[in-house]
Amino acid sequence: MRAHVVENGFVVNTIIVGSIVDFPWLIDAENGGSIGDAWDGETFTTPVSIAVIPEEITPRQGKIILSRYGLTAAVTAYLDAMEGQAGEEARIDFEFASSWRRDWPLLCEAAAELGLTDAQIDQMFSEASLI
Repeated sequence: MRAHVVENGFVVNTIIVGSIVDFPWLIDAENGGSIGDAWDGETFTTPVSIAVIPEEITPRQGKIILSRYGLTAAVTAYLDAMEGQAGEEARIDFEFASSWRRDWPLLCEAAAELGLTDAQIDQMFSEASLI
């Protein structure tokens, strides 16, 4: 039979035993649960995972994710439409920044102009960080 090893209220291992009668500290896996689940003495619960949005990504990651979302042309058009010194500096920033921060004003302004929500930007940053 399968049995869970629980330490400090969490399943840390699942093992095969003949019977749990001789091992009272084991929990019968037929009751459910899996490694990482919490055990309160009666029931198993799966902890809620909290998504961590990266604060920054590399320009390479950012440009790849823009391409995957089909946004490269729209971002380029947005930057090209910016006039004067501010436009020149924005294009330089976009091309030569060492990182793209989630709170970067240029990114926030471009996202708003393109109609992207904060949730969409967070998703894109999360995906980009895995590239």
